[in-house]
Amino acid sequence: MAERQERFHSVVDLLDAFFGGSWTGESVNQLSRDEMYSLAEDVNSFYSEFRLPHRGDQEYRCYSGGATFSQSGPPASTNQPTAVGPIPLSSIPIFARSAVLYADEIVVNCPLDAWVYRYRDFRMPGPYWSYHRTMAITSLHTFGEYQPGFWGAEEAENRLRLSRALASLDQWSEAIRQGWLLPIPHLRYWRRREESIWAQVRRDALSPKFHGLLQEQFEENFAVADNVRGLDVVPNEGWHPQDAPRAQSEPISLYNNAMLAIAAETDARFLPTADSDYAFLQHKANVAVALDRELRDALTVDALSHVWLPGLEEEDVRLICAIRRDEESFAAWRDGIRSLISGSFLPSSMPVRECRRLTKETIDEYVSGIRGAITRSRSLSGRLASARPQAIDFAYAVVMFAVPGEILIKALAGVSVPILKAALSAFSPQVAGGNSVVLALDRARWRVEDGASTTA
Repeated sequence: MAERQERFHSVVDLLDAFFGGSWTGESVNQLSRDEMYSLAEDVNSFYSEFRLPHRGDQEYRCYSGGATFSQSGPPASTNQPTAVGPIPLSSIPIFARSAVLYADEIVVNCPLDAWVYRYRDFRMPGPYWSYHRTMAITSLHTFGEYQPGFWGAEEAENRLRLSRALASLDQWSEAIRQGWLLPIPHLRYWRRREESIWAQVRRDALSPKFHGLLQEQFEENFAVADNVRGLDVVPNEGWHPQDAPRAQSEPISLYNNAMLAIAAETDARFLPTADSDYAFLQHKANVAVALDRELRDALTVDALSHVWLPGLEEEDVRLICAIRRDEESFAAWRDGIRSLISGSFLPSSMPVRECRRLTKETIDEYVSGIRGAITRSRSLSGRLASARPQAIDFAYAVVMFAVPGEILIKALAGVSVPILKAALSAFSPQVAGGNSVVLALDRARWRVEDGASTTA
Protein backbone atom coordinates (compact mmCIF):
# COMPACT_ATOMS: atom_id res chain seq x y z
CA MET A 1 0.00 0.00 0.00
CA ALA A 2 2.91 2.33 0.71
CA GLU A 3 4.08 1.72 -2.86
CA ARG A 4 0.60 2.64 -4.13
CA GLN A 5 0.57 5.89 -2.19
CA GLU A 6 4.05 6.76 -3.46
CA ARG A 7 3.08 5.93 -7.03
CA PHE A 8 -0.22 7.81 -7.02
CA HIS A 9 -0.04 11.35 -5.66
CA SER A 10 -3.72 11.94 -6.39
CA VAL A 11 -6.80 10.13 -7.61
CA VAL A 12 -6.11 11.59 -11.06
CA ASP A 13 -2.84 9.63 -11.21
CA LEU A 14 -4.76 6.49 -10.28
CA LEU A 15 -7.25 7.10 -13.09
CA ASP A 16 -4.41 7.65 -15.57
CA ALA A 17 -2.99 4.25 -14.67
CA PHE A 18 -6.36 2.50 -14.60
CA PHE A 19 -7.40 3.70 -18.07
CA GLY A 20 -3.88 3.50 -19.47
CA GLY A 21 -3.90 7.12 -20.65
CA SER A 22 -6.46 9.86 -21.12
CA TRP A 23 -10.01 9.49 -19.79
CA THR A 24 -13.24 11.47 -19.50
CA GLY A 25 -16.62 10.96 -17.93
CA GLU A 26 -17.65 9.02 -21.04
CA SER A 27 -14.89 6.48 -20.38
CA VAL A 28 -17.16 4.77 -17.85
CA ASN A 29 -19.39 3.62 -20.71
CA GLN A 30 -16.49 1.55 -22.06
CA LEU A 31 -16.09 -0.42 -18.82
CA SER A 32 -17.63 -3.81 -18.18
CA ARG A 33 -19.43 -4.41 -14.90
CA ASP A 34 -16.37 -6.22 -13.50
CA GLU A 35 -14.11 -3.36 -14.57
CA MET A 36 -16.34 -0.86 -12.78
CA TYR A 37 -16.02 -2.92 -9.58
CA SER A 38 -12.27 -3.08 -10.09
CA LEU A 39 -12.15 0.73 -10.38
CA ALA A 40 -14.18 1.10 -7.19
CA GLU A 41 -11.85 -1.27 -5.33
CA ASP A 42 -8.79 0.65 -6.57
CA VAL A 43 -10.24 3.95 -5.39
CA ASN A 44 -11.12 2.43 -2.02
CA SER A 45 -7.60 1.08 -1.62
CA PHE A 46 -6.02 4.39 -2.59
CA TYR A 47 -8.05 6.51 -0.20
CA SER A 48 -7.78 4.04 2.69
CA GLU A 49 -4.10 5.05 2.92
CA PHE A 50 -4.40 8.58 1.56
CA ARG A 51 -2.37 11.38 3.16
CA LEU A 52 -2.40 15.02 2.13
CA PRO A 53 0.98 16.66 1.49
CA HIS A 54 2.47 18.57 4.39
CA ARG A 55 1.33 22.18 4.62
CA GLY A 56 4.04 24.79 5.12
CA ASP A 57 3.79 26.97 8.24
CA GLN A 58 2.67 30.04 6.30
CA GLU A 59 0.76 28.40 3.44
CA TYR A 60 -2.92 29.21 3.20
CA ARG A 61 -4.81 25.95 2.72
CA CYS A 62 -8.61 26.38 2.81
CA TYR A 63 -11.70 24.20 2.86
CA SER A 64 -15.33 25.26 2.36
CA GLY A 65 -17.27 22.01 2.39
CA GLY A 66 -19.22 20.99 -0.69
CA ALA A 67 -19.73 24.59 -1.77
CA THR A 68 -16.53 24.89 -3.76
CA PHE A 69 -16.58 21.80 -5.94
CA SER A 70 -20.17 20.63 -6.37
CA GLN A 71 -21.06 20.00 -9.97
CA SER A 72 -24.35 18.16 -10.33
CA GLY A 73 -25.77 15.40 -8.25
CA PRO A 74 -28.90 13.75 -6.97
CA PRO A 75 -31.31 15.66 -4.81
CA ALA A 76 -30.31 15.51 -1.16
CA SER A 77 -33.90 14.94 -0.07
CA THR A 78 -34.29 11.42 -1.45
CA ASN A 79 -32.54 8.08 -1.18
CA GLN A 80 -34.14 6.71 -4.32
CA PRO A 81 -32.01 5.96 -7.41
CA THR A 82 -31.94 8.94 -9.72
CA ALA A 83 -33.02 8.94 -13.33
CA VAL A 84 -30.38 9.31 -15.99
CA GLY A 85 -29.99 12.95 -16.93
CA PRO A 86 -28.72 16.26 -15.57
CA ILE A 87 -29.96 17.34 -12.15
CA PRO A 88 -29.68 21.02 -11.23
CA LEU A 89 -27.82 22.14 -8.13
CA SER A 90 -29.39 24.15 -5.36
CA SER A 91 -28.32 27.77 -4.84
CA ILE A 92 -25.04 26.93 -3.10
CA PRO A 93 -22.34 29.16 -4.63
CA ILE A 94 -19.52 27.43 -6.47
CA PHE A 95 -16.18 29.19 -6.13
CA ALA A 96 -13.57 26.71 -7.28
CA ARG A 97 -12.40 28.74 -10.29
CA SER A 98 -12.08 31.97 -8.33
CA ALA A 99 -10.89 30.61 -5.01
CA VAL A 100 -7.85 28.85 -6.44
CA LEU A 101 -6.48 32.18 -7.62
CA TYR A 102 -6.78 33.74 -4.18
CA ALA A 103 -5.44 30.91 -1.95
CA ASP A 104 -2.33 28.69 -1.98
CA GLU A 105 -4.27 25.44 -1.80
CA ILE A 106 -7.94 24.59 -1.81
CA VAL A 107 -9.23 21.30 -0.42
CA VAL A 108 -12.27 19.83 -2.17
CA ASN A 109 -14.46 16.76 -1.73
CA CYS A 110 -13.55 13.95 -4.10
CA PRO A 111 -16.76 13.13 -6.02
CA LEU A 112 -15.48 9.66 -6.91
CA ASP A 113 -14.73 8.51 -3.37
CA ALA A 114 -17.98 10.04 -2.14
CA TRP A 115 -19.79 7.39 -4.18
CA VAL A 116 -17.51 4.32 -3.85
CA TYR A 117 -16.65 4.58 -0.13
CA ARG A 118 -18.09 1.44 1.42
CA TYR A 119 -19.38 2.82 4.73
CA ARG A 120 -22.95 4.15 4.46
CA ASP A 121 -24.38 3.67 7.95
CA PHE A 122 -24.01 7.28 9.04
CA ARG A 123 -26.21 8.30 11.92
CA MET A 124 -29.00 10.52 10.64
CA PRO A 125 -30.63 13.40 12.51
CA GLY A 126 -34.14 12.73 13.82
CA PRO A 127 -36.76 11.42 13.76
CA TYR A 128 -38.77 14.28 15.26
CA TRP A 129 -42.44 14.07 16.26
CA SER A 130 -45.06 16.58 15.25
CA TYR A 131 -46.91 18.41 18.02
CA HIS A 132 -49.75 15.85 18.40
CA ARG A 133 -47.45 12.90 17.52
CA THR A 134 -49.36 12.30 14.29
CA MET A 135 -46.17 11.92 12.23
CA ALA A 136 -42.42 11.49 12.70
CA ILE A 137 -40.05 13.25 10.29
CA THR A 138 -36.48 12.17 9.58
CA SER A 139 -34.15 14.60 7.83
CA LEU A 140 -32.53 13.07 4.75
CA HIS A 141 -30.59 16.12 3.62
CA THR A 142 -27.18 15.40 5.10
CA PHE A 143 -26.42 12.05 3.46
CA GLY A 144 -29.24 11.69 0.95
CA GLU A 145 -27.09 12.59 -2.04
CA TYR A 146 -24.61 9.81 -1.19
CA GLN A 147 -27.13 6.99 -0.84
CA PRO A 148 -27.14 4.14 -1.52
CA GLY A 149 -23.49 4.27 -2.63
CA PHE A 150 -21.72 2.13 -5.21
CA TRP A 151 -22.05 -1.16 -3.38
CA GLY A 152 -25.81 -0.85 -2.91
CA ALA A 153 -26.78 0.65 -6.28
CA GLU A 154 -27.88 -0.86 -9.56
CA GLU A 155 -25.48 -0.90 -12.49
CA ALA A 156 -27.22 1.94 -14.36
CA GLU A 157 -27.04 4.19 -11.30
CA ASN A 158 -23.35 3.35 -10.81
CA ARG A 159 -22.51 4.19 -14.41
CA LEU A 160 -24.27 7.53 -14.08
CA ARG A 161 -22.60 8.42 -10.78
CA LEU A 162 -19.12 7.32 -11.86
CA SER A 163 -19.48 9.17 -15.15
CA ARG A 164 -20.37 12.41 -13.34
CA ALA A 165 -17.51 11.98 -10.87
CA LEU A 166 -14.96 11.37 -13.62
CA ALA A 167 -16.28 14.32 -15.63
CA SER A 168 -15.72 16.60 -12.63
CA LEU A 169 -12.22 15.25 -12.01
CA ASP A 170 -11.39 15.49 -15.71
CA GLN A 171 -12.45 19.13 -15.78
CA TRP A 172 -10.07 19.93 -12.89
CA SER A 173 -7.32 17.42 -13.72
CA GLU A 174 -4.71 20.06 -14.63
CA ALA A 175 -5.21 21.92 -11.36
CA ILE A 176 -5.05 18.64 -9.41
CA ARG A 177 -1.84 17.62 -11.18
CA GLN A 178 -0.28 20.98 -10.35
CA GLY A 179 -0.93 20.23 -6.69
CA TRP A 180 -3.01 23.20 -5.54
CA LEU A 181 -6.45 21.62 -5.88
CA LEU A 182 -6.54 18.74 -3.40
CA PRO A 183 -9.40 16.18 -3.64
CA ILE A 184 -10.00 14.45 -0.31
CA PRO A 185 -12.09 11.47 0.90
CA HIS A 186 -14.32 13.69 3.02
CA LEU A 187 -16.79 11.01 4.04
CA ARG A 188 -13.93 8.98 5.54
CA TYR A 189 -12.88 11.97 7.61
CA TRP A 190 -16.52 12.51 8.57
CA ARG A 191 -16.72 8.89 9.72
CA ARG A 192 -13.46 9.18 11.67
CA ARG A 193 -14.80 12.16 13.65
CA GLU A 194 -18.44 11.06 13.85
CA GLU A 195 -18.55 10.73 17.65
CA SER A 196 -16.89 14.12 18.12
CA ILE A 197 -19.30 15.68 15.63
CA TRP A 198 -22.36 14.30 17.43
CA ALA A 199 -21.00 15.47 20.77
CA GLN A 200 -21.03 19.03 19.36
CA VAL A 201 -24.52 18.47 17.91
CA ARG A 202 -25.84 17.52 21.35
CA ARG A 203 -24.24 20.61 22.90
CA ASP A 204 -25.69 22.87 20.19
CA ALA A 205 -29.19 21.49 20.78
CA LEU A 206 -28.90 22.56 24.44
CA SER A 207 -27.27 25.94 23.76
CA PRO A 208 -29.49 29.06 23.94
CA LYS A 209 -26.82 30.99 22.04
CA PHE A 210 -26.89 28.51 19.18
CA HIS A 211 -30.68 28.64 18.98
CA GLY A 212 -30.42 32.43 18.98
CA LEU A 213 -28.03 32.17 16.01
CA LEU A 214 -30.58 30.06 14.12
CA GLN A 215 -33.18 32.82 14.52
CA GLU A 216 -30.99 35.46 12.82
CA GLN A 217 -31.65 36.51 9.23
CA PHE A 218 -29.00 35.70 6.62
CA GLU A 219 -28.77 36.28 2.90
CA GLU A 220 -27.85 32.58 2.45
CA ASN A 221 -29.50 29.97 4.67
CA PHE A 222 -27.43 27.51 6.67
CA ALA A 223 -26.14 24.54 4.70
CA VAL A 224 -27.54 21.13 5.68
CA ALA A 225 -25.77 19.07 2.99
CA ASP A 226 -23.06 19.44 0.37
CA ASN A 227 -25.60 20.74 -2.14
CA VAL A 228 -28.50 22.00 -0.01
CA ARG A 229 -29.12 25.16 1.99
CA GLY A 230 -32.28 25.60 4.02
CA LEU A 231 -35.27 23.50 2.89
CA ASP A 232 -36.54 22.97 6.44
CA VAL A 233 -39.52 20.60 6.68
CA VAL A 234 -41.87 21.62 9.51
CA PRO A 235 -45.24 19.92 10.14
CA ASN A 236 -48.26 22.20 10.01
CA GLU A 237 -48.99 21.62 13.67
CA GLY A 238 -45.39 22.36 14.67
CA TRP A 239 -42.95 20.20 16.60
CA HIS A 240 -43.64 18.28 19.77
CA PRO A 241 -42.12 20.39 22.60
CA GLN A 242 -39.81 17.54 23.58
CA ASP A 243 -38.37 17.26 20.04
CA ALA A 244 -38.43 20.93 19.00
CA PRO A 245 -34.87 21.87 20.13
CA ARG A 246 -33.38 18.92 18.25
CA ALA A 247 -35.55 19.37 15.16
CA GLN A 248 -34.53 23.03 14.86
CA SER A 249 -30.82 22.51 15.44
CA GLU A 250 -29.61 19.01 14.55
CA PRO A 251 -29.54 19.05 10.70
CA ILE A 252 -27.72 22.41 10.62
CA SER A 253 -25.40 21.56 13.49
CA LEU A 254 -24.54 18.12 12.12
CA TYR A 255 -23.45 19.36 8.71
CA ASN A 256 -21.56 22.47 9.81
CA ASN A 257 -19.73 20.75 12.65
CA ALA A 258 -18.74 18.02 10.20
CA MET A 259 -17.26 20.62 7.85
CA LEU A 260 -15.09 21.94 10.68
CA ALA A 261 -14.08 18.39 11.56
CA ILE A 262 -12.94 17.83 7.96
CA ALA A 263 -11.02 21.13 8.05
CA ALA A 264 -9.25 19.84 11.15
CA GLU A 265 -8.43 16.52 9.47
CA THR A 266 -6.94 18.28 6.43
CA ASP A 267 -4.98 20.96 8.37
CA ALA A 268 -6.98 23.62 6.52
CA ARG A 269 -8.63 26.87 7.50
CA PHE A 270 -12.36 26.82 7.03
CA LEU A 271 -13.22 29.46 4.42
CA PRO A 272 -16.88 30.56 4.69
CA THR A 273 -18.72 31.03 1.39
CA ALA A 274 -21.92 32.49 2.86
CA ASP A 275 -22.80 34.87 5.69
CA SER A 276 -24.40 32.01 7.64
CA ASP A 277 -21.18 29.96 7.30
CA TYR A 278 -19.23 32.84 8.79
CA ALA A 279 -21.70 33.25 11.66
CA PHE A 280 -21.45 29.55 12.52
CA LEU A 281 -17.64 29.70 12.39
CA GLN A 282 -17.50 32.69 14.71
CA HIS A 283 -19.96 31.05 17.11
CA LYS A 284 -17.76 27.96 17.38
CA ALA A 285 -14.62 30.05 17.84
CA ASN A 286 -16.32 31.88 20.69
CA VAL A 287 -17.25 28.54 22.27
CA ALA A 288 -13.63 27.41 22.02
CA VAL A 289 -12.37 30.62 23.60
CA ALA A 290 -14.88 30.36 26.45
CA LEU A 291 -13.51 26.92 27.36
CA ASP A 292 -9.97 28.20 27.86
CA ARG A 293 -9.18 30.40 30.86
CA GLU A 294 -6.26 32.14 29.17
CA LEU A 295 -8.25 32.98 26.02
CA ARG A 296 -11.47 34.06 27.73
CA ASP A 297 -12.27 37.69 26.89
CA ALA A 298 -9.09 37.83 24.77
CA LEU A 299 -10.57 37.51 21.27
CA THR A 300 -11.49 40.65 19.34
CA VAL A 301 -12.82 40.36 15.79
CA ASP A 302 -13.15 43.58 13.82
CA ALA A 303 -16.23 44.14 11.66
CA LEU A 304 -16.08 42.55 8.23
CA SER A 305 -14.80 44.81 5.48
CA HIS A 306 -15.58 44.07 1.84
CA VAL A 307 -13.74 44.38 -1.44
CA TRP A 308 -14.93 43.24 -4.86
CA LEU A 309 -12.69 40.87 -6.79
CA PRO A 310 -13.15 39.56 -10.32
CA GLY A 311 -15.10 36.31 -10.43
CA LEU A 312 -13.93 33.71 -12.93
CA GLU A 313 -16.68 31.11 -12.69
CA GLU A 314 -17.46 31.13 -16.41
CA GLU A 315 -13.86 30.69 -17.51
CA ASP A 316 -12.17 27.59 -18.87
CA VAL A 317 -10.08 25.72 -16.31
CA ARG A 318 -7.04 25.88 -18.57
CA LEU A 319 -7.23 29.67 -18.50
CA ILE A 320 -7.51 29.59 -14.70
CA CYS A 321 -4.40 27.42 -14.49
CA ALA A 322 -2.53 29.74 -16.86
CA ILE A 323 -3.54 32.83 -14.86
CA ARG A 324 -2.42 31.24 -11.62
CA ARG A 325 0.88 30.19 -13.17
CA ASP A 326 1.73 33.36 -15.10
CA GLU A 327 -0.01 36.39 -13.60
CA GLU A 328 2.20 38.14 -11.04
CA SER A 329 -0.68 40.16 -9.59
CA PHE A 330 -2.46 37.03 -8.38
CA ALA A 331 0.81 35.61 -7.02
CA ALA A 332 1.39 38.86 -5.12
CA TRP A 333 -2.15 38.60 -3.72
CA ARG A 334 -1.53 35.05 -2.44
CA ASP A 335 1.76 36.12 -0.87
CA GLY A 336 0.01 39.03 0.84
CA ILE A 337 -2.91 36.98 2.14
CA ARG A 338 -0.50 34.31 3.39
CA SER A 339 1.34 36.95 5.37
CA LEU A 340 -1.85 38.46 6.79
CA ILE A 341 -3.29 35.21 8.11
CA SER A 342 0.04 33.80 9.32
CA GLY A 343 0.54 36.54 11.89
CA SER A 344 3.87 37.63 10.39
CA PHE A 345 2.55 40.91 8.94
CA LEU A 346 0.57 42.71 11.65
CA PRO A 347 2.61 43.65 14.75
CA SER A 348 1.27 42.19 17.99
CA SER A 349 1.50 45.54 19.76
CA MET A 350 -0.41 47.55 17.13
CA PRO A 351 -3.88 48.81 18.17
CA VAL A 352 -6.82 47.32 16.31
CA ARG A 353 -7.62 50.62 14.55
CA GLU A 354 -4.12 50.78 13.10
CA CYS A 355 -4.25 47.10 12.16
CA ARG A 356 -7.51 47.73 10.33
CA ARG A 357 -6.03 50.68 8.43
CA LEU A 358 -2.86 48.79 7.49
CA THR A 359 -4.83 45.72 6.40
CA LYS A 360 -7.18 47.81 4.26
CA GLU A 361 -4.31 49.63 2.57
CA THR A 362 -2.50 46.37 1.89
CA ILE A 363 -5.50 44.53 0.46
CA ASP A 364 -6.55 47.56 -1.60
CA GLU A 365 -3.08 47.65 -3.13
CA TYR A 366 -3.26 43.99 -4.15
CA VAL A 367 -6.76 44.42 -5.56
CA SER A 368 -5.58 47.41 -7.61
CA GLY A 369 -2.76 45.26 -8.95
CA ILE A 370 -5.18 42.54 -10.04
CA ARG A 371 -7.52 45.00 -11.72
CA GLY A 372 -4.61 46.73 -13.39
CA ALA A 373 -3.30 43.42 -14.72
CA ILE A 374 -6.72 42.62 -16.17
CA THR A 375 -6.88 46.05 -17.84
CA ARG A 376 -3.38 45.76 -19.31
CA SER A 377 -3.72 42.20 -20.53
CA ARG A 378 -5.65 41.98 -23.77
CA SER A 379 -6.41 38.28 -23.27
CA LEU A 380 -7.47 38.74 -19.65
CA SER A 381 -9.64 41.78 -20.24
CA GLY A 382 -11.36 40.12 -23.18
CA ARG A 383 -11.87 36.85 -21.38
CA LEU A 384 -13.05 38.33 -18.10
CA ALA A 385 -15.51 40.84 -19.53
CA SER A 386 -18.27 38.24 -19.58
CA ALA A 387 -17.48 37.17 -16.00
CA ARG A 388 -18.04 40.61 -14.48
CA PRO A 389 -21.53 39.77 -13.12
CA GLN A 390 -19.94 36.84 -11.27
CA ALA A 391 -17.79 39.08 -9.08
CA ILE A 392 -16.64 37.75 -5.73
CA ASP A 393 -17.34 39.55 -2.48
CA PHE A 394 -14.10 39.08 -0.56
CA ALA A 395 -14.66 39.91 3.10
CA TYR A 396 -11.98 40.16 5.77
CA ALA A 397 -11.75 41.12 9.40
CA VAL A 398 -8.79 41.87 11.64
CA VAL A 399 -8.53 39.42 14.53
CA MET A 400 -6.71 40.27 17.73
CA PHE A 401 -5.96 38.17 20.80
CA ALA A 402 -5.15 40.18 23.92
CA VAL A 403 -2.55 37.61 24.95
CA PRO A 404 1.13 37.21 23.99
CA GLY A 405 1.79 35.04 20.96
CA GLU A 406 3.46 32.26 22.91
CA ILE A 407 0.47 31.99 25.27
CA LEU A 408 -1.91 31.90 22.31
CA ILE A 409 -0.01 29.07 20.61
CA LYS A 410 0.13 27.12 23.87
CA ALA A 411 -3.58 27.68 24.49
CA LEU A 412 -4.45 26.56 20.95
CA ALA A 413 -2.48 23.37 21.48
CA GLY A 414 -4.49 22.77 24.61
CA VAL A 415 -7.89 22.90 22.87
CA SER A 416 -8.74 19.21 22.93
CA VAL A 417 -11.88 19.21 20.76
CA PRO A 418 -10.74 19.10 17.09
CA ILE A 419 -13.90 20.82 15.83
CA LEU A 420 -13.51 23.77 18.20
CA LYS A 421 -9.79 23.92 17.50
CA ALA A 422 -10.49 24.11 13.76
CA ALA A 423 -12.91 27.00 14.32
CA LEU A 424 -10.43 28.89 16.47
CA SER A 425 -7.59 28.17 14.02
CA ALA A 426 -9.56 29.93 11.26
CA PHE A 427 -9.13 33.15 13.28
CA SER A 428 -5.69 32.58 14.79
CA PRO A 429 -2.22 33.43 13.48
CA GLN A 430 -0.44 30.41 12.02
CA VAL A 431 3.05 31.43 13.08
CA ALA A 432 3.16 33.83 16.01
CA GLY A 433 1.84 37.12 17.26
CA GLY A 434 -1.62 38.13 18.38
CA ASN A 435 -2.99 39.70 15.18
CA SER A 436 -4.36 37.87 12.17
CA VAL A 437 -7.01 38.18 9.44
CA VAL A 438 -10.04 35.95 8.91
CA LEU A 439 -11.42 35.60 5.39
CA ALA A 440 -14.80 34.91 3.79
CA LEU A 441 -16.00 34.62 0.20
CA ASP A 442 -19.44 35.30 -1.20
CA ARG A 443 -20.92 36.09 -4.57
CA ALA A 444 -21.25 39.84 -5.03
CA ARG A 445 -24.74 41.06 -5.81
CA TRP A 446 -24.56 43.18 -8.94
CA ARG A 447 -27.07 45.46 -10.57
CA VAL A 448 -26.86 47.25 -13.87
CA GLU A 449 -27.66 50.95 -13.94
CA ASP A 450 -27.30 53.09 -17.07
CA GLY A 451 -25.03 50.50 -18.62
CA ALA A 452 -22.62 50.40 -15.66
CA SER A 453 -22.29 47.53 -13.19
CA THR A 454 -22.14 48.35 -9.49
CA THR A 455 -22.28 46.23 -6.39
CA ALA A 456 -25.62 46.02 -4.67
